[in-house]
Amino acid sequence: AVLCGKNAAYNATNMLQECSRVLRQNCSLVIVTYGEPASRLPLLLSPELPWIVKVYLLGKSDDVAMLGALGHLSPIIHGPIDAHTVVPESFHGLNNVHYAYVCTKHDGSGSSSSSVTGAASSGKS
Repeated sequence: AVLCGKNAAYNATNMLQECSRVLRQNCSLVIVTYGEPASRLPLLLSPELPWIVKVYLLGKSDDVAMLGALGHLSPIIHGPIDAHTVVPESFHGLNNVHYAYVCTKHDGSGSSSSSVTGAASSGKS
């Protein structure tokens, strides 16, 4: 509900910055939402946020099969998908799917690009 209402982007940015501030190194913030990567990744991949983002799809196997998933659990957990290399529009139109964004804080010495280009990679978790 943070991205609803007046000043939604501003409020979401402030919330994410505060979460990042209190999160310890190598610990994760997990966000579960219906929000597609095209609307969430621009906020999560902000250069000010020192974390690596992985995306997991949670939903029905036939919906996630549209992405070419090989195998699944019940309920389906598909991922991780590296948010730094995925094309957000590749998830458009999936129905009955929740997205889990796992944001793991790093020490800043690694290279994490905030660009979202390339093709989605997939694997079983």
